[in-house]
Amino acid sequence: MFREIARHPNATAPVLLSCLADDRARPVAAAHPALPPLVIVELLSDPDRQVAEAAAGNPSLPPAVMTHLVTGIDEPFTNGG
Repeated sequence: MFREIARHPNATAPVLLSCLADDRARPVAAAHPALPPLVIVELLSDPDRQVAEAAAGNPSLPPAVMTHLVTGIDEPFTNGG
């Protein structure tokens, strides 16, 4: 059930945070653009590779973090992206 909720395009951040508690829904929730950016960044180091990869592909991942993933160059990260 949580996987289907996490797939919904209008799922809200609080609902997606609840979905992260379900192992089968975690990768789906990690990819959802409504997930808060700081949570997405935390999920990059998730022990489940599928979750980490989904977080890395999340369009709401802050640009500075994207740059670091691609180039290895650190740019300042702020909550605003």
